Amino acid sequence: MEKKLLSGTCELEVKYTFKKVRSKSSDVRGVISQIGEISHFDLSVPIISFKAGDKDFDQHLQSVTELTADPVASASGLCPWSVFEADKSSCEAQIHFHGVTKTYLIQLEKKGSRAFFILDLDAHNINRPSLLGIKIKNEVLIQCELNWT
Repeated sequence: MEKKLLSGTCELEVKYTFKKVRSKSSDVRGVISQIGEISHFDLSVPIISFKAGDKDFDQHLQSVTELTADPVASASGLCPWSVFEADKSSCEAQIHFHGVTKTYLIQLEKKGSRAFFILDLDAHNINRPSLLGIKIKNEVLIQCELNWT
């Protein structure tokens, strides 16, 4: 059995000490393949597709993630198929971002139609941007809304 991503969004939320900035992409692609009781999933999103509604922030995000060197962020992993049949579950995923792959625990809701985790910028060698000399927090909330066929 295979589920393809019909549509999806991915939102990242960075925090300064005095404000939050959200940037969103509607260009998420993905597939879940079932082999027996095991599923393999792959998701990807081009970094350039994230938009915050603030041109300066968007350009800064593209600059610090070195867009030309590694233009796509991705998530992949193996987990029991039952994870995608439960209202709440979790699974590990290998997140590839900024040329670095790290394992994260992904929280899933609504049979895999919602996913979220906290990305560690330092672990991915990101030079954290600053505003008025104040760097963003190291932890970035990543939330995805996924519509599977």
